[in-house]
Amino acid sequence: SFFVSLIMGFLVVYANSYFMRRRKKELGIYLTLGMSKSKISLVYVLETSLVACLALLVGLFMGIFFSQFMAIFTAYLFETKITNYQLIISIEAIGQCLATFGLIFLLVIGFNIISISRYKLVDFLYSERESRKLHTRNPKKSRRLLFIGVICILISYFGLLKNGLEHWNIWIFVTVFSGVLGTILFFYSITGIITAFIRKKESWYYKDLNMFLCRQLNYNMNSNFIV
Repeated sequence: SFFVSLIMGFLVVYANSYFMRRRKKELGIYLTLGMSKSKISLVYVLETSLVACLALLVGLFMGIFFSQFMAIFTAYLFETKITNYQLIISIEAIGQCLATFGLIFLLVIGFNIISISRYKLVDFLYSERESRKLHTRNPKKSRRLLFIGVICILISYFGLLKNGLEHWNIWIFVTVFSGVLGTILFFYSITGIITAFIRKKESWYYKDLNMFLCRQLNYNMNSNFIV
């Protein structure tokens, strides 16, 4: 539950930053019309609060409903007969959900307020004209990092297969750290290798709009690999 909450919190903040970039011009118009940044931040807080409340209500309802369905489905998989079925609602689970949701909500609100306070009027109005910087990674460096990442992943899986997760010791932390580091290095380096491989195919790379397509692909892979 902790790791799922951590991943979901990251995705919510990431999605919020995406929508914030899409609404820069709208916020610039508000500033031009005389609204202060504090009032714009207040509008954002109210909007986010409304959406958060609706999402929380819908999410709790769906969570309670589908948890009952999953219990029946799991019993069916193990060929277990259910007698005297009762609706079970975990107050503790709802409390944990509210706490996690509230923490993510505060992070989003804080991110929005900080972002609005940092930008200037010209940044809002000309956000659509900002050019994307293309960063091409060194293929040799990418190959080295890919090799290190694969080694780390192999160490992680070897540790899991040999020691398991039953006994907590130093090897558990080594296994988890190797798995996380190897996964990050793998996705970080593979983007540079794929881009370099595509650019070597000159007959295809310089055909039609393939060059433009590859540049867009390269930008998105380099900027979104951490997801």
